[in-house]
Formats: sequence, structure tokens, C-alpha cells
Amino acid sequence: MFQVSGFKNKGFTLIEVIVSMAVFLLVAGMAVSIFISIVTQQRRILSEQQLINQISYVLEYMSKALRMAAIDENGDCVQNDFGDKYEGGTYVLTRQNIGSGLYRGIRFKDASAGGICHEFFLHLVDGKNILKEIKSSDGLIDPNISHAVALTSGKIQINSIEFRINGESGLNYYVLEQDSTQPRITIFMEVQIPGLPEQTAKKIQTTVSQRNLNAQ
Repeated sequence: MFQVSGFKNKGFTLIEVIVSMAVFLLVAGMAVSIFISIVTQQRRILSEQQLINQISYVLEYMSKALRMAAIDENGDCVQNDFGDKYEGGTYVLTRQNIGSGLYRGIRFKDASAGGICHEFFLHLVDGKNILKEIKSSDGLIDPNISHAVALTSGKIQINSIEFRINGESGLNYYVLEQDSTQPRITIFMEVQIPGLPEQTAKKIQTTVSQRNLNAQ
């Protein structure tokens, strides 16, 4: 008589299955978290690069124009926000913030573009600060804000901007031909990527001197 010896089929217990699943889910979760972190960091780096590229271009563009400021003999362009003319003026700061006292714009006669009246300023559009420029080919001020052209996009957040004149005239918000100090324009900006904490904001400063010397 043949006797078939029995054998024991060993499987997984419920606890082993639960532990295995827990380990698998933990490893998978960590892998997903690392992947999301890498993608987020990559997007942030690309956004920061875009911010730097855009601001660098804008500052270079403004600097070139500001260097070519010409003397406005009649003061038709170099006027403050109240229409006061500065005959023989080179630069005048505009659009003063009443709360902070900071000037968020600058106007000048641009010799590089045929003597047009040129202004750079910060403009609030739909809750976003946009840096704009406005040009008038007849050398007079163009008060129509709809003619302004945006220099920055909504993809960057401008927290603040300030224009300063390091000349000697009055309250230091305009420059005249007879000033003994060669005018220098300093631009301060604080910018960041929208949606990121304020700690990521970048403070940028640049100073430009007029190419045609007033002071000898």
C-alpha cells in the first residue's frame, strides 16, 4: 500500500500582508514626495530665472534711455505732477506715493529717440503693479495713461519701486542744467515671484549717470 505523505503549504499571514503593504506604501509615498519636491524646485528655479531675465532687461532698457536724457530748455516735458515746469531741466520725479513719500516715476527728454518726452512709472493694474513707459513724440507730456506700454508682465510681482535723484536742486526731485553736481538716477526695486513668501523677494538697485555732462 502506498502512503502519500502530507505536506504543509505555508502562506502569508494577515499581519505580514499588512506590514508588507505598509512598507510598500511608505516607500511609494516617499518616492512621490521626492518627485513632487524636485518638480516644484525646478519650477521655482525656472520662475526665478524668468524673473531675473525680465528685470535685467527692463533695468538695462531704462538705464540706456536715462543716460541719454537731454536738457529741456522750455520745460515742456520736465514737469512735475502739478504741471510746474523746470526750464533747463534734465530729470523730474513723478507719481509720488502720498503715504510713503516715494516717487514711483521719472520723466525726461530722451535724446536717443529724437527728443521725445519719456516717462517710466509704476502703474497698478487689476491689483498688480506693472512697470510702464509712456512716450510723446511731440516733446510734450502725454497725460493719456491708455497710451502707456507695459515693460513687465504679471508673471513677476513688483512690491515697490523708487526713483531717486542725487543732484542738488530743491527737494531733490528734479535736476537743472546749472546744478554743480552731475545728476545720477538711482532705481530701487523689490520684486518676487507671485505666490511665494515675501522672504523670497529680491531687492535690486542700480545707478545711472547722464551721458552728456552738466557739471564740468
